[in-house]
Amino acid sequence: MTYAVVVDWYGPYGSVKEANAAIREWGFGEVLYMAAGTVGRQSVPKLQYVGITKGFERRMNTRHKVRTTIADEGLSIYIGEVSSQAVSGRKASHHHKGFTIPVNLAESALAFFLQLPLNSDKRCSRPRDSVVLLNRWWKTDIDTRSRRRPHPDWPDFIEYDEVSDTGSVVWHGGRRKHFSTSLIDETCARASKELRDARDRASA
Repeated sequence: MTYAVVVDWYGPYGSVKEANAAIREWGFGEVLYMAAGTVGRQSVPKLQYVGITKGFERRMNTRHKVRTTIADEGLSIYIGEVSSQAVSGRKASHHHKGFTIPVNLAESALAFFLQLPLNSDKRCSRPRDSVVLLNRWWKTDIDTRSRRRPHPDWPDFIEYDEVSDTGSVVWHGGRRKHFSTSLIDETCARASKELRDARDRASA
């Protein structure tokens, strides 16, 4: 089965406090969030982390990677709401039972295909089901459509086919990246090695 997921993203919010205030004001429940900014010696902001939560303020405690790793100056947070209809019926057993399948798949597809640096575990594994993901962007008033993508690396469209184990990442305007089975395997292996090396350095 292929899941079709449309995510409406709102932002940018310049801090965790601003993003949390917007979530409360607009009554969002289950949400995705994307954090962009600089880490270490980076001078150009990059997409760094995507997550899902039903309690943003609690999730964004002082130990969260967004709080501990991304510089406060230049931090941008976007809140994502799935606006497509979820598939009815029982949740698949191989997905996180605390969240709906579309939200799980959106997080997985973004973390893996964009190889988001701070999603150290999820960037190692392909999505668990076939998914077609469409991203749309809105301003902070949640009513005004943003005609420009927030970051050049954030695509309009991601598609993954579990049967053929292939995928595509598409940016409107002509840019397209195709993921063959071998490239997906190479991406998993490279990300897993980077994660092992990071853990080895941390324990040394």
